Amino acid sequence: MRNLFFTLIFILFSAGILFSQEAISVGKASYAAYPPTGVVDFRAYIYSYRELKNSYPFYLHENMIGQPVPTNDWWTDAIFSQYAGDMWAYPHGVSADSLGIDIIYPDGFDGGKLTKTNFLKVKGSTDGSTVNFAPHSAKPYNWGDLNLLFRCEDNNNHYMDVSISHGSPFVWVELKGIEPVLTPGAETRIYDTKCTEIIDFPARINAFSIQVDNKYYGVHAPAGTTVKERAGSFFLNVPSSKNYVVISVLPGPAMLETYDTYARNKLTNTTFRYDYDVSKGQVSTTFIAETENLDNKVKGNATMISFLPHHYRNTTHSLDFINGADYALHLGKMHTATGNEFTFNYSFTGMPSHLGAPKNMTAEQTRRLSKMVTDFKISEFNSNTYNKTLDELSEMMLIARQIGHPRYEYFKKRLKEDLIQWLTYDKTSETDGSGFFFAQYPDYGALIGFPSGFDSQAFNDLHYHYGYYVLSAARLMMVDEDFKTGYSEIIKLIVKTFANRERWNGVANEQKYPFLRTFDPYAGHSWAGGVSDALGSNQESTSEAVMSWFGIFNLGLALNDASLIAHGAMGYKLETEAALEYWFDIHGDNFPLTYKQKYVGILRAGELIDSTWFSNDPAWILGIQCVPNSHYCSYLSRDPEVAKRAWHSCLQSRVNTGKSKTADIYTNILDMGSYLGTYHLGYYATWNPKAALELQDKLYKEGAGEWKWGSQSVINYYITNATITYGVPAKGYHTSLPAGTVYENEDGDISYLLYNHTKKDLDVKIYKNGKVVRTIPVKAGEYCCK
Repeated sequence: MRNLFFTLIFILFSAGILFSQEAISVGKASYAAYPPTGVVDFRAYIYSYRELKNSYPFYLHENMIGQPVPTNDWWTDAIFSQYAGDMWAYPHGVSADSLGIDIIYPDGFDGGKLTKTNFLKVKGSTDGSTVNFAPHSAKPYNWGDLNLLFRCEDNNNHYMDVSISHGSPFVWVELKGIEPVLTPGAETRIYDTKCTEIIDFPARINAFSIQVDNKYYGVHAPAGTTVKERAGSFFLNVPSSKNYVVISVLPGPAMLETYDTYARNKLTNTTFRYDYDVSKGQVSTTFIAETENLDNKVKGNATMISFLPHHYRNTTHSLDFINGADYALHLGKMHTATGNEFTFNYSFTGMPSHLGAPKNMTAEQTRRLSKMVTDFKISEFNSNTYNKTLDELSEMMLIARQIGHPRYEYFKKRLKEDLIQWLTYDKTSETDGSGFFFAQYPDYGALIGFPSGFDSQAFNDLHYHYGYYVLSAARLMMVDEDFKTGYSEIIKLIVKTFANRERWNGVANEQKYPFLRTFDPYAGHSWAGGVSDALGSNQESTSEAVMSWFGIFNLGLALNDASLIAHGAMGYKLETEAALEYWFDIHGDNFPLTYKQKYVGILRAGELIDSTWFSNDPAWILGIQCVPNSHYCSYLSRDPEVAKRAWHSCLQSRVNTGKSKTADIYTNILDMGSYLGTYHLGYYATWNPKAALELQDKLYKEGAGEWKWGSQSVINYYITNATITYGVPAKGYHTSLPAGTVYENEDGDISYLLYNHTKKDLDVKIYKNGKVVRTIPVKAGEYCCK
């Protein structure tokens, strides 16, 4: 009877007759209980909502049906594909197929790509002499914040459970009804823990290394294991009570004994925690590893975790990295430590909600800015969820407010109208899918906007899109109490869709938002690919990812919510660190020598790509990392020389690829047009605002159209002038307010930009190198520049 019921529902859905639609109210806002008929089939190149609904749970194991679905993760392809593609755990990758799994230990670089020639395949045998295990799928069976267990199972209830984790050099394989078979991808040599070559088989040994070309895999099996060699494969006869094998990726054969000490402590769960201590000016992140020994079932033993450059560089920590246990990735060198808890402390100076009015402008520049605000025309980036118009309106609203321009009320009113239109669902007039609204995905724990853009209906680019809603709404809440009262709850639901900070409590009737859907706490950055693909996930626009966190930070300020403020601070700090390390190689030692560019357009889990999804113009490859322009993008020039080198490399690349005849700055900016050109001008202004302002004044005089009234032109003009006045966050300073920051300009002038988001008057402490050097009184709700 139950099967008949679900079959009937499926038929009705497929025919386009959906359940009775409902508008769910949240304060003054509302959203659809599920996407209405008019939008269920929309797609650009990946799944529509109908396909997502009808195919649920895809390849999730039955054990996890009903749990929040972690799309956008580094291993997400395992959910949507029969056999998982490249799941880059770092320092290695794992994939699956109809024979078992491949463990991919990169042996070099091809341009910016990790080469994948040295596979070690783990197969299965039921008789100890033939490979006859044929799994029908590789299904995610359980997971934590960093780890995944997936099950490869055949039709006879034989299976191998494979456990992997970000940062772990181990792959744990537990088997039922089969014994492990190891097949290297090339000729091999076998060594014991003393680095003595093993040439006689069968051999009774439970820890050995396999050399495949110039890489070494460690093999860690139960005591009493016998290894037989047949036609280039190694059959492991293991005790029936302990049917497992652990594979490690070794920096060298001499490390086998060290790795064997920890190999059998299987990771059973991993948890990411963070904290923002405003008084210390510090964001702390902690990774907690839970283990269970495969031999004796003892819990809590230490494990080994390898860490990327952004973890150990510019942080404080107490880890003692193991000498000789480093790995080389396209992201730089990894260091390895042992333990169960790993904490890293990052300096965070705070961030003002906006910059104060410029104080350095000439009378002509003041008139020009005022006229640009008067002449400003709203852009057309508002036809789908990639709604950059909202950001532009909110920036223009703040600019007009700061300079006392009469269009302030207009921008505020228009922004409020546009947001309310999106945040209200009218089931009477919009059941055909017309209009702008959000709808719930009951199975996937998401609130998705329609019309969708760039396949956001399939979770693509959610943080890019929804960051604009969150940031613009937060800015409006700071000046409009009515909007804050009526619409804050739905904005928080939108945040939960892409950056949920809470874990599902197991209540069946509550929406099941996955924890940190788009953000990878180990990688330090977000992933844009909603359902991923066989090559692993990717991210293009780091600056829009940063913008989404700045939006959450400001939402916390607007709502006086310390938890949201901490959430935004953590994401902003890690995302900016990762962008500088892995997209700009700020320290000059991460990019492989085979990657010739100074910056990255798309970072795939296993590759640096000198391109974008939509253009191969070097101006866009760099420019997509500078969208949108605002004061919170000052991190882009933390090292001005690195930023300058990247930009001039971009201009020269335009010449080399025929996009421009000259590397002259003004000619290139003008040739790019106001849309792309203003992003480059904003980037230029982060390290040379006076020169950027000269270009902007010249473009205003000599350019046409949007150079005079375009949103980014106006925003750039304000931000550039304000940057000349205030500069960038000063090194060594922080304040006792999260939105209080000490700035220093090119002339060495110090300014205090302090926004008291609370309802109490405060004496704000100014810290330099951890010591209080000044106290400034700031009234409740006041923004002051001193």
